[in-house]
Amino acid sequence: MCTKYSKNLVCLISFILVSKLFALPYQAEDKRNFITTDQDIIAIGDIHGDLDNVQALLRRIKIIDDQNHWMIENTILVQLGDQIDRGHQDRLVIDFFQNLKKEALLHNSEVFEILGNHETYNAVLDFKSIAASDEFLSFYQLPFILPKRCMNFYENKAKDFFNLDYYRQLSTDGDPVPLGVRGRAQAFCPGGEYARLMASKYISLIINRTLFVHAEITKKYSALKREGLQQINLETANWLKDPTYTSTFYSDIDQELFRDKEGPLRSRFFSRDFTEEKCSVLDEVLKDLEVDRMVVGHSVQPFGITSDCNGKIFRIDTGYSQGFDYNRIRAPKEALKISADNNTHILTDKDWKSFLHQNLEVINHSTLDCTTDPTPANTSLSKCPRDLAHMAFEDILSLDYFKDHEAFRFSNMFLNEEDMNSLSFNPNTCYFKIVDRIIVLEGLVKCNHLR
Repeated sequence: MCTKYSKNLVCLISFILVSKLFALPYQAEDKRNFITTDQDIIAIGDIHGDLDNVQALLRRIKIIDDQNHWMIENTILVQLGDQIDRGHQDRLVIDFFQNLKKEALLHNSEVFEILGNHETYNAVLDFKSIAASDEFLSFYQLPFILPKRCMNFYENKAKDFFNLDYYRQLSTDGDPVPLGVRGRAQAFCPGGEYARLMASKYISLIINRTLFVHAEITKKYSALKREGLQQINLETANWLKDPTYTSTFYSDIDQELFRDKEGPLRSRFFSRDFTEEKCSVLDEVLKDLEVDRMVVGHSVQPFGITSDCNGKIFRIDTGYSQGFDYNRIRAPKEALKISADNNTHILTDKDWKSFLHQNLEVINHSTLDCTTDPTPANTSLSKCPRDLAHMAFEDILSLDYFKDHEAFRFSNMFLNEEDMNSLSFNPNTCYFKIVDRIIVLEGLVKCNHLR
């Protein structure tokens, strides 16, 4: 068995070769990883627990009708992961897409779902990004029992996260984890009902000449070729279905695959600090996988879908979920269409474009530094350094007051762990004094006042 993280990709390649030579059977059902179709393809990005907005998008582009039922014929819909976390409608979103998959078949259509990093966070019971609610309370059963692997996750991740005075005081049995979150743990633990639903999703999927993945496929993973990506899909499905499954080449699938910053669930190499020089690297990736383009989510494009390298990469997560911030500036709800002739077309949010145009002058001329002066109520955006916003996310949540205050604990600020830096916290910043949300939009920071 391969157990060294540094060797896991070599082991994966070796396993693929052995599987071919000796026809080893897969333990998970053999999903269609490479699909050929003459149907149009519609791709949508991250949802983050916002059923209302994703339904609004799907209605606008004529995928569903006014009653939110599938209506279009001969069409494939691909959702690029992160259906959950941040928002308050996680279960509703998951259940909606499960029903949509059934309805689509009646119209000679299909729905394919990609796994995002937030789905895998939930599978290891890492609930730091959930909006605390009782959505999954019905899954809570006594006695509270989890498989051994999941109990380790529960003790080291879930319980540790909620081990605060605020939750300890609410608990009646000594366990600080709220009952609704315990039910969530039972639902998302490998082998649980919602973990089994996630097992039907893909880490990556190729349809015709397009690669769909939540974050990105980097050179590290494209070197595995198509067969390697297929094996990763099957390995992940096996792990999600069975809490006793032992991987052949991952000693810790969470750290080695799910949280790999160069991996398909978290990479931002082609989406952040992009330069034209990266196009040559992208060309190698696409050649390895025999595709024309890559379509990704994960990295929010706050002003709409973006593309680079002459249409060889599309970034389609526009961050419209209300879970990012209940008072944030409106975000566009857009989708990407890939027609049967392999042409691409961005289904733009014209209403949002009009909104942006009307407010562009205010945005562009907002130069107030909210780190030194309170932001006037009539100023919606301020230009603040990104590193200060990242610093504030880490340091505000490290303060005991905010740890014990539920409103701040679950503020779900639109920032990522890898963005944090080691700058020391300045208690005189506006973040500490007058705001409860920080939203970064390409260098613009929205400071929302406490009411």
